[in-house]
Amino acid sequence: MNSEEYDKDSVQVQYKNTSSFSLRVGGGVAFPGSFTYSQYVPEKIKNDYERFEHYLIGEPSADVSDQMGALIGWIAGSAKGYGPFTPPVPTKLVDREEVHGEEPFTYFINFKVPECQQADYYQSLILTDPVPEPLHVDQVKVYDADNQTDVSSYFSIQTSEGTGNQVRVSVRDPSTDWMYGRAFEIRIQVHKREDYTFGSSNIVSNQASLAVDQNSPKKSKTVRTSFYYQITTEAENGSITASNLKVPAGGSMRISYAPLTGYYLKSITVDQKVIDKNQHLLDYSFTKVNADHHIKAVYEKNPVVTITKEVTGKWEDFGTPVFLFQITGTDYNGVRRTYYESLEMPEQFQTGQIYRKSFTMKIPAGMWTVREIPVSRYALTGIREVENGEVEGEKVILDTKDHDTAKATFCNTLTNYSEFSHNDVEINFFGKQVGR
Repeated sequence: MNSEEYDKDSVQVQYKNTSSFSLRVGGGVAFPGSFTYSQYVPEKIKNDYERFEHYLIGEPSADVSDQMGALIGWIAGSAKGYGPFTPPVPTKLVDREEVHGEEPFTYFINFKVPECQQADYYQSLILTDPVPEPLHVDQVKVYDADNQTDVSSYFSIQTSEGTGNQVRVSVRDPSTDWMYGRAFEIRIQVHKREDYTFGSSNIVSNQASLAVDQNSPKKSKTVRTSFYYQITTEAENGSITASNLKVPAGGSMRISYAPLTGYYLKSITVDQKVIDKNQHLLDYSFTKVNADHHIKAVYEKNPVVTITKEVTGKWEDFGTPVFLFQITGTDYNGVRRTYYESLEMPEQFQTGQIYRKSFTMKIPAGMWTVREIPVSRYALTGIREVENGEVEGEKVILDTKDHDTAKATFCNTLTNYSEFSHNDVEINFFGKQVGR
């Protein structure tokens, strides 16, 4: 170390890529443990020397020369080759930070082995990667990072799964010069285990570590991957929450749906299975999602029942004829229901003329038995013009379970000409009105 600087703070250290180590203080030799060493050598240099001292061979020596009246000294010892004193630091990346379900993805771990002389070759080089519990390891390969050739055969590769998941990659023979000065890339392909269930978090994180000989391992930065599933939606004759929604694994999602005007909810299927739509008329919630799901809402047009009254006969203007109908049956949900409807015919007509009037009802799809409640002056003469139904005596059974419409015409004729008032009716509604 030839220098013209002789101040006491001119302590220097040189240890990288060299076989000698020098410590000097202007005017004296800074031997470790000496007064000048402890008094004038900075802490950083002391720490550096401690690292280097491990690799020195033989006893240190001191040479003294008189340059411009100043005493310059140094201690020197030969070290093992270039002295790769610290192990390489691995870097870790993942090809996807967001993963759909069980789709495979890959971790990339890179490190470079420094050049060194044969005396400094490693006794061992071991990379470990604690694979997170949710993951299954598909394969592990090692590549020369510069020319992308597969060099897995030079390494021993071990994988273990369970509570102590781990990938362990070690150099088979570190005593040969083939790996020194090379950069390597370890590729670990994984996928989520089918039997693993995500709970409160959908994040998986881990880091790799690389150990050389007996040194403490160097660790990479932690990489994190989030998992999600998808919910696809479908609606017929209505609207539904957008399809292909991403739901964090283990999370929840509410799906809403609504019919077009004039339609009713016919069915809800989740993953091809029919569910009780009466429990989910407006929405359905997926919870603890750990798989893809599909939901479909089917709406059908509200069926319309049309009943027509055809009357033949003449009446005086002392009353308004009123006819009553009872509609009884079972709807598409298997619920037994009964409805009543009335029809007034205030208009007058001459003998031999026919008068017709209709009413419609929008009631749930089902099988409905319609009968006319007898009145005092008019007799039922038949049921005709039946659409999507069958006549059974003085009643008709209409099918709106498989049809959007059903019709029937009840025919009556005036049979009683006694001078008393025609039928009349008052309708009171209690609670919720249904059917019309």
